[in-house]
Amino acid sequence: MDNKTQLYVKSRAQRPYLVYEPDSDAEYSQVIKYDVSDIEPQVALPHSPANTKPVGQVKNIEINQAVIGSCTNGRLEDLRIAAQILKGRKVHPGVRCIILPGSQQVYLDALV
Repeated sequence: MDNKTQLYVKSRAQRPYLVYEPDSDAEYSQVIKYDVSDIEPQVALPHSPANTKPVGQVKNIEINQAVIGSCTNGRLEDLRIAAQILKGRKVHPGVRCIILPGSQQVYLDALV
């Protein structure tokens, strides 16, 4: 378990828990590595997060609704990034901007 995951679990665990690690000599049937350095940023189009396209392919589209958060980017860290981007700016009057924390806990943490 990586450090970020450990911190997440530790901050939310309400009872003792065990972390299971592989043996030092563990052998795996398959190791898959992905090089994502060449993947262009993606944008989700209506009506599903699965309906994505590379940003470069999405041109001349009027945006009338923007969703920040939900199941795909609703972590507190994501909401903070969005807040930094929006700070000092206004959403266009013709755009409905919806912010959806990924969980009730993220919502409560964001209020502080």
